Amino acid sequence: MKKIFLTAVFFTAFGFSFYGQKVNGVLIKDLDVPYIEITCTPAASFKHKVVIVVDFGQQVKFFQKGKDIAITDENDKYVTFNTAIDAINFFYKNGYELNQTYAAVTGGYIYRYYILKKKDIDDNKLKN
Repeated sequence: MKKIFLTAVFFTAFGFSFYGQKVNGVLIKDLDVPYIEITCTPAASFKHKVVIVVDFGQQVKFFQKGKDIAITDENDKYVTFNTAIDAINFFYKNGYELNQTYAAVTGGYIYRYYILKKKDIDDNKLKN
């Protein structure tokens, strides 16, 4: 009985962890763009977690900016990650790979940007 309970807890906690995550109402796995940029920002309600801001060229509404650029779950709650690498691994499982990184200093804070490329995109098709 204990094994059944632990198996159920495992699949509940981890089996659905990548189900339904979206940005601006679009499921991550369904983004139809060759490149995206992600930025890590500290999560306000979790001490050692980060929220990922995603730019895939979407239109961002001024009053709804957070939901347009952050990853949310099927209940429109912000999804947090342990680290930037945790987020990169998440995107890898959803069809993207790390292409380039850069950093910028603004207001004394270092922002790290990660450019991800869709794994199944042919570079030759992008040149036109």
